[in-house]
Amino acid sequence: MKELTFTSLRARLTALYFAAMAGLLVVLGVITYASISLYFQSTTDLALRQKMATELQYLGVALPSDLQLANQEWTSRRGAPQPAPQTHSDDNHGSEDDGRVKPPVNGSRVSPLLAPETFDGDLSAIFVVPLDAQGLHIISGTNLVPASFTPDAQAIQAAQLSGSDLRTVQLDGGVRVRLYTYHLPSNPSVVATLQLGRVLTDQELVLRQLLTGLLVVGIGLVIVATLCSWLLAGRSLLPAHQAWERQRLFVANASHELRTPLSIIQLSAEVSARDDTSEDERRELAGDILRETQYMTRLVADLLLLSRLDVGQIKLEMTAVPLNDLLEEAQRDMARLADEHGVSLTVEDSQGVVNADRMRLRQVLLILIDNALRHTAAYGAAHGESGRVTLKSATHGRGVTITVKDTGSGIAPEHLSRIFDRFYQSDEAHSKKGSAGLGLSIAKSLIEAMHGHISISSEVGKGTLVTLQMSDFSEKSDI
Repeated sequence: MKELTFTSLRARLTALYFAAMAGLLVVLGVITYASISLYFQSTTDLALRQKMATELQYLGVALPSDLQLANQEWTSRRGAPQPAPQTHSDDNHGSEDDGRVKPPVNGSRVSPLLAPETFDGDLSAIFVVPLDAQGLHIISGTNLVPASFTPDAQAIQAAQLSGSDLRTVQLDGGVRVRLYTYHLPSNPSVVATLQLGRVLTDQELVLRQLLTGLLVVGIGLVIVATLCSWLLAGRSLLPAHQAWERQRLFVANASHELRTPLSIIQLSAEVSARDDTSEDERRELAGDILRETQYMTRLVADLLLLSRLDVGQIKLEMTAVPLNDLLEEAQRDMARLADEHGVSLTVEDSQGVVNADRMRLRQVLLILIDNALRHTAAYGAAHGESGRVTLKSATHGRGVTITVKDTGSGIAPEHLSRIFDRFYQSDEAHSKKGSAGLGLSIAKSLIEAMHGHISISSEVGKGTLVTLQMSDFSEKSDI
């Protein structure tokens, strides 16, 4: 059921990530398509105005302010000099033949309707249709005019009313044309209206290809986004899921550890309350109750300590702790227990001053020594020999190392990776009454709370080495 809950939460978080990524991709795609489409339209409109300005210059018509601005903007964009009006004499007119009608101007000078110009892709794609006063097409030699094109009457009427008209029209066959119409009311020539057009087929092809590309790339990115969202969701929920599983396992193990002594206490109390129980049996049962109560007291204290460490509520008094004094104190405290186990407990050369909480560091050392004595005593009893536990410290650069080494049974490789897990017990020596498997977990949490590191190396049949790496007091940082 928990796995289904985790999967459901992961799916919902994935959907949230996916919606955010998909929305971002859609917005970027729309912006890209709209930007390029707007660029095409603005460039086409500017080219039409520039072309119209050129045509009017060749016809000798003064440019209105909007076409002057368009001419200047085009020139600034292209970095080319503005074209100057050109006029030709009648003699020159007679020697030129560009295939167009060359209307007379002032009776003696003519201006070609379309003059040769430096090649420009945008300008060269524009066709020019000169119209007379009746709106009839004056035949010209350009071959850019689409076969299905006829002068747009609505555009002509709009241009006659307002002077100019800019619109997009659709020809027979579905061809779309951007059309710019300009009315020349005072032009003395036969040309009364100019319609300039630019076929949009190539631009529409580019936009369709862009849209196809955006869709293909978008689908691919959506697939990638879905996979990434699933991974991100799993990674985001994994710490919470692992914490939940640890908490669930912790509660289950704590319940199991408490159930046994509670059962013993209840049974002992029930037997002690019977009338047929002798005084000797009652004293023995009272001793059992006392032992189990003491065990439960230690267990609850350890559980509370771990809980406070998990939420960072342990207050540490970080001071300078001379290791020589601390190791000798720990050796004296555990000497009687070492004698009971038949194990030699010694302190070798110890040096260094660490930045730590003295009481908590002493608690860690006592846990490690107790574990070492259990391993060494059990192994020595099984092999008929005494063992040794050695305490030592040394400085290494900016750090100090504390080691607890024993000659006990060692720890198998498959247990080393879980040795710091709560309630984990790797052998019978640890699982016997009095040990709930929380000691190393507490030691690890306390050392990490003091910004240190603990590690264990071991070899079966040769012993175990526990190493604490702590900060030298001279290198302490604010806690």
